[in-house]
Amino acid sequence: MKKKRIYLVGFMGAGKSTLGKQLSKELKWRLYDTDEIIVGNYGPIGEIFSTQGEAYFRDIESKLVRSLVNPPFVMATGGGTACFKNNMDFMLEHGTVVFLKISKELFLYRLKKDPAIIQRPLLKKKTDKELIELYESRLHHYQRAHITHDAMEQTDLLIEKIRFYEHKGRGAESSE
Repeated sequence: MKKKRIYLVGFMGAGKSTLGKQLSKELKWRLYDTDEIIVGNYGPIGEIFSTQGEAYFRDIESKLVRSLVNPPFVMATGGGTACFKNNMDFMLEHGTVVFLKISKELFLYRLKKDPAIIQRPLLKKKTDKELIELYESRLHHYQRAHITHDAMEQTDLLIEKIRFYEHKGRGAESSE
């Protein structure tokens, strides 16, 4: 693969971390999970939001995305990474960006099913209507990705899509 950088973007609960592990294992590439790195270096994300604010968190996130420049790697990004600080532009320029798409219904289900996710600062105490508004407000950022992959599809299919994209180029890569 030419660019040797794959950025996984999408909603919280889409499975970026899980698919990132599978993809990096299959490709034999290093995996970076931005949320894990931030928690390891700065502490819990909720604590960062409450003590330093969202702007501080987004700065950390953006610096992290730009600092990991030794390919090959797969990067599982946080849910908001693609939506702030021109991170999507950077990722589109420097790698292959994959949007792991989930439906609104699956988004709500997964958020409610996982107490760790629903306790995140941007989700805490939100109504279903507010969560759907968050979904809709972020969707256009993710849709800029080179490849759209239904998060419920197999990793093998995603690898095929990535190889096809790298070989044929933009425009023929979406699963829809």
